[in-house]
Amino acid sequence: MNVSMSDIKVSVCIISFNQQNYIRQCLDGVFSQKTNFEYEVIIRDDCSTDNTYLTIMEYIDTLDEEKKKNIKITVLDGTKNIGANNNFIETFKTSVGQWLAICEGDDYWCDQGKLQKQYDYAISHSDCSLVVHPALISENNVIRKTSWACMNKTINQLSDVIRAKGQFSPTGSYFFKREILNVLPLWFSTAPVGDYYMEIFATSLGSCHTIPDAMSVYRINSTGSWSDLLKKDRNGQRIINTYLSQLEYLDKLAEIFPSCVDDITIKRSHAQYAAAMGYLANGDYTNFRILMDKSDTNGWYDNMHSIFYYLRNSRALSMLMFRFKPAIKSAVMWGRRVFNN
Repeated sequence: MNVSMSDIKVSVCIISFNQQNYIRQCLDGVFSQKTNFEYEVIIRDDCSTDNTYLTIMEYIDTLDEEKKKNIKITVLDGTKNIGANNNFIETFKTSVGQWLAICEGDDYWCDQGKLQKQYDYAISHSDCSLVVHPALISENNVIRKTSWACMNKTINQLSDVIRAKGQFSPTGSYFFKREILNVLPLWFSTAPVGDYYMEIFATSLGSCHTIPDAMSVYRINSTGSWSDLLKKDRNGQRIINTYLSQLEYLDKLAEIFPSCVDDITIKRSHAQYAAAMGYLANGDYTNFRILMDKSDTNGWYDNMHSIFYYLRNSRALSMLMFRFKPAIKSAVMWGRRVFNN
């Protein structure tokens, strides 16, 4: 390796867990980057039970010798399973770059100029602490475009990130200051939705800027992914547990950012709505109504949120609406495609 540690500008942090079917494409996207600066790659597999780790090592062994000389590659010990948030923290601690870029093992970068574009943008905007971009969606090997909250504005403040509907920007787009290590709270390691809090604390160091190019691909329903786990969550218990936990951590967030309490209240209403849907899937109308009562907000998650809120006092109508919710959403999406063409 011919790279001096002091010359490394960007550290690429990759984590994986049981992603043997996808990890090669993830690594391809990272090692194909074309930059005029030095970058390193840090990988930690979280004690996968499949062949993900073996695939990573085989990939590195067969990597072009020139790349091995010019890119510092570190594979951390992953013999203990520590969870995604701690996994990222371990890679961050090992990094030496001024900027960190991340990618999970089932996602991948699709633009060889991604790192260069983000680095150039970041160093030319002194207030910027996080640079993101849209991602394409890959579902059952079909690639499609989608909207992300980060696309609404070029420059986003903390309130924009906190109150966003769903995920503000794709995880594989994150490019932020290494100083995030100084501001991530200890409780981050057990937070239920780690990428959400990474976005927030990275933005708190300055502001979040969006490059409009879609430079990564976000897989949904990939084996073991969050979307795959939710798909298999027939009785809604995983949704319930996740979003009840999210409510606790949003309270912790409010203690750190009291000036953003109104934005956090809106995000709480989204979590209450999500947990309420889990209870309805479980046939628990009582807890559904309790949470829906609390989810009144001036920032509905979507039209369904407002509909369920106004139907909450009728068990029959709430259950009927829940039964036909997938068909209604499909019809709405079909209508949007038709009328937007």
